[in-house]
Amino acid sequence: MSGIVFHICEHVDRHIQRYRNQDIQFNRGIEDYFPNREFEVQELTAYIESLFRSWGQEIDRAANIDMHSLYHLIEHTGYHLGQIVDRTRRLTEKEFRFCQHGINERALREGIG
Repeated sequence: MSGIVFHICEHVDRHIQRYRNQDIQFNRGIEDYFPNREFEVQELTAYIESLFRSWGQEIDRAANIDMHSLYHLIEHTGYHLGQIVDRTRRLTEKEFRFCQHGINERALREGIG
């Protein structure tokens, strides 16, 4: 499952790089980028939090953001997060039930923890 997490992280990181340098070109896409890396939960959580913190800072600084690209990043991330929740549910046989009355992020965090 770490492959999906790192796929999302790569997508976010590329957006960070584009906000810093709009002329940047990437030689390859990330369609097949799903690396399987071993990380401790705390280490992975810290990496993800740092990455998204950087993304937020770059959004705040960016003078010109391509809204189509931003919406794509959000939609793409949401799609893969759904996969992660589904696969985690299947592996743990645990029902998270975090959106029975609308999306409730606190209930999701408590259910996963």
